[in-house]
Amino acid sequence: MNQHPQYRSYTFSIAPGGVYEIARQAQFFTCIEATAPFKVAFNDAPKTDFLAGLSFEASTPFNKVRIENDGAADLTITAGLGVGGIRDARFVSAAPIETKPIARPDLTTNAPVSVPAGQVVQIAADDTARHEVVVRNLILTERVWLEGAPTAAASGFPLDGKEVAILTTSAAVHVYNPSGVAIEIATFEIGGL
Repeated sequence: MNQHPQYRSYTFSIAPGGVYEIARQAQFFTCIEATAPFKVAFNDAPKTDFLAGLSFEASTPFNKVRIENDGAADLTITAGLGVGGIRDARFVSAAPIETKPIARPDLTTNAPVSVPAGQVVQIAADDTARHEVVVRNLILTERVWLEGAPTAAASGFPLDGKEVAILTTSAAVHVYNPSGVAIEIATFEIGGL
């Protein structure tokens, strides 16, 4: 047998109850993708269960792979055979993988922003590296409105005196002050990934 690295992949479909044979001398077999579990046999050895993500490395070369679809639906497989230590290092998952962003330890504190009476002021710029903005209305009695766009209207999220809002956003944040007095707004930003 040639010991130089050799690899070949095959993609094929097998009807329910059907068989697919690959006549090729190889030392390993790996199932890269499969729409369902199946049976596999090497040379004339007994068949065994197999599925996507599994690999088999023989101590001696084999000349034939027999794949059987014992399921009730069509089976599509991508498999690789070869010699010489070549391996497919793709990650195979049978189910969706859930991910969740984790905040970096970045904390940006800003000086309070004065929002004049009847005006809209941007208190946080658009920042794709930011995970959250913490906003506090520093005045005791007056309500302001947190907005995504600079709109001089009582719309968005109301923030009463001394209240705090935590916004998970990388978008710009604006404050509209409908009162007759200037209002101080404190913010700090938490970096994201």
